[in-house]
Amino acid sequence: MKLGFTLYNFHSVIDSLEDLDNVLAKLENMGVDTVQVSGIGYLNNYDVAKLCKKHGMEVCLTHLSFDRIVNDTDAVIEEHKALGCKNVGIGWIEEKYRGEDGVKKFVEELTPAVKKLHAAGMTFSYHNHQFEFMRYPNGKTGYQMLTELDPELISFIFDIHWAQTGGVDPASYIRKLGKRISVCHFKDYRIIKDAEGNFVRDFAEIGTGNLDLKKAAKAVGEKNIEMIKLAELLPLTGYVHGGCSPVGMKKLFPTVFHSSVENLPTVIVSAGKIGYQVEVKPADLMGLVRAETADIIVEN
Repeated sequence: MKLGFTLYNFHSVIDSLEDLDNVLAKLENMGVDTVQVSGIGYLNNYDVAKLCKKHGMEVCLTHLSFDRIVNDTDAVIEEHKALGCKNVGIGWIEEKYRGEDGVKKFVEELTPAVKKLHAAGMTFSYHNHQFEFMRYPNGKTGYQMLTELDPELISFIFDIHWAQTGGVDPASYIRKLGKRISVCHFKDYRIIKDAEGNFVRDFAEIGTGNLDLKKAAKAVGEKNIEMIKLAELLPLTGYVHGGCSPVGMKKLFPTVFHSSVENLPTVIVSAGKIGYQVEVKPADLMGLVRAETADIIVEN
């Protein structure tokens, strides 16, 4: 396994080839030798390839639009040859390719281009967000439909944060997909206050997400608390990891929401089964589970 950086992390400071040159130089000085080319605007990939070679960077992956992959496949192949990259990724799909029929349409339109990529010795990889884990009327999630495709057709860029946000256990998916994962994205989130004093989500360094267990323990009148061990979750709550909801547990546990919930019109919580969610007013949810609010995060 190799560790690297996606250049998307630096998209706010890369507006030119000079900017990219500076970023790659700093990564090189840090000992980084692998990057994902994405999120750097409309820089010419042949110029990008020269800078990557200058700084000894292996390009492990790109993120392209569906339109480019499908309608400009030959050019995409030549650009990837220049980059020395055999992994063509898609980072996002439009609304029309979501839902049960949308996924089928996505696969149908994409397949000819993917076959061209394979003929050129390249792989196609799909990057997930959270919406792929919503369950459709056929009883399957969009991600499940994609994983059931021919393994030779599609590989996966597995994003652990978005999978967790979608209500599934990232570790179980990593074990299930195994070598079909070409690249794994590791990221974390934190809750911060914006300029107007509102609580918002923001990216954070891995391991610095900001649930404060000491504050959470104080909120429920305990000296300390810890996360439930996975093996104990089902017997204790009646729920499996990824489908654990504050509603409908085997017994009514003390429940605390961060105080920012009071400023939201609605919240979305697990409906008690992987792939199912329910949207509800905070006051209604809190009344149902007899919850309280408190400051339970580390502010960064």
